[in-house]
Amino acid sequence: MVIAGMIGLDEQYIAPMRACTETFIDTTSTEEPLKAAIQIYTMFAELLEERRHRPRDDMMSALISAEIDGERLSDEELLGFCLLLVLGGNDTTASLIGSGTVLLLNHPDQLELLQDDSTLWPGAIEEMLRIESPTQALPRSTTRDIELHGVHIPADSRVLLVWGSANHDEREFPDPERFDIQRKAQRHTAFGHGVHYCMGTHLARLEARIAFTEWFARFPGCRLAGEAVRTTSSWARAFDSIPLQLG
Repeated sequence: MVIAGMIGLDEQYIAPMRACTETFIDTTSTEEPLKAAIQIYTMFAELLEERRHRPRDDMMSALISAEIDGERLSDEELLGFCLLLVLGGNDTTASLIGSGTVLLLNHPDQLELLQDDSTLWPGAIEEMLRIESPTQALPRSTTRDIELHGVHIPADSRVLLVWGSANHDEREFPDPERFDIQRKAQRHTAFGHGVHYCMGTHLARLEARIAFTEWFARFPGCRLAGEAVRTTSSWARAFDSIPLQLG
């Protein structure tokens, strides 16, 4: 809802966009994500054309009028940008909230610390991001030949950066499998690294903090009512269902 408002999606587009973006998490099928991408591109193509004639105070209108070195974004760039925004604004933050809820309910001692001291929430969210990184891996292309740890990687090669593995590296995080909300985990890579660092980090952290504090204030006796079921995915860390008893 938040990212839809920022992009400029009218209410009738929100439900179909959400359904399409959730298709990208489950990678048991190669056809469904392709169909979803086509649907998203079709919807945004219509919306962008409308904004060209009737601009609004939203991201779509801003992207259409944006210039880089005197040049406007191409249609392909506009559609790719909108796809990225709606994907990143839905699935990753939702996955973080789901995974964080399961972590806290499975570690009542950590939840008790948070209920006693609300100032610990920012650090807790960083630890959730580290231990259950919503985006586990993303592909990149090398721009030049490089050698890392004795392995030669030619230019123009596709490599997979596994953020989830980096966030469990014992050289950076002692006892990395332990969930500790008081751990100083600022150097985690859940939001990526370098020029591709996630542009929505502040919004994601804010949304997560509000969601967790409001949820556990309203349902302090909440507990798992069964086993949470994970989504099968080659890149995402998420749950397909989390049965809860609100108490």
